[in-house]
Parts: sequence; C-alpha cells; structure tokens
Amino acid sequence: MEKPISSSFKPSLSEHSSPDGKFLQRSVSLAEVRARRKLVEQNARLLANRLNVLQQEKVKLGKTIADTQVKAYETYQRRLEREQTKVFFII
Repeated sequence: MEKPISSSFKPSLSEHSSPDGKFLQRSVSLAEVRARRKLVEQNARLLANRLNVLQQEKVKLGKTIADTQVKAYETYQRRLEREQTKVFFII
C-alpha cells in the first residue's frame, strides 16, 4: 500500500484574510499547484484502492456467510432426522 505524501502546504487564516475580515489575494506558483494536484491525485488513487479492497472483502464475507448458513441448515436437518429415527422405549 502506498504511503500518502505529506503536504508541506498548511494554510493559515492570516494568509487569506486581513484583520478587518477582507480577503487578500495570494499568488501561487506553478510548482506549488502541480505539487498540490499530484497530492490530490495520489489521495484519490489511494481512496479508490481502499474502496476496491473493501468491496472485495464484502464479496468474500458474503460467500462466507452463505456457506455458514448452508452448513447450519444441513446440521439442523441431520439433527431432525436423528430425532425422528430414535426409538423410544416405554416401560
């Protein structure tokens, strides 16, 4: 599993707004935009991979549950058959 890249970008309110509440514009370099986009794309891939793993686990657990239900029913049927074939002696 890939490790997410830690982002050096940590926005603070002081970069985006002035003390009077008006927003300030901040120039962003092309390299910073590319780095952020790469991080977002990697996070999207990791999330998609995690979803696929969870879906595969769901299918596997569904099969396990179905097998367990079949075995439980078979056990129940065998128990009923044994009880029906028992001979009770009345003294």
